[in-house]
Amino acid sequence: MADDIKHTGTITPEPRKMADALARGGERLGEKLDNFGDNARDVYAKGRERVDVMSNDLGSYVQRQPVRSLLIAAGVGLVLGAVLIRRR
Repeated sequence: MADDIKHTGTITPEPRKMADALARGGERLGEKLDNFGDNARDVYAKGRERVDVMSNDLGSYVQRQPVRSLLIAAGVGLVLGAVLIRRR
């Protein structure tokens, strides 16, 4: 490594090339991370939108069919209770 430094204190071309390659690689990595972040935000936004739509649909169903909704909820509660009790 000491051989790479001339008497003038400058670095020979080979280490400079390596440093440039590392810098370019760092820039590309930064761009890829930015793209990944953008994609993750898009996926989250779309998922959030789907959950909102499903929530609104469920709310309107419960308003239209309150008795049926109550019976479904009770049935699900009984099934979950039975499963949890048997696990013990």
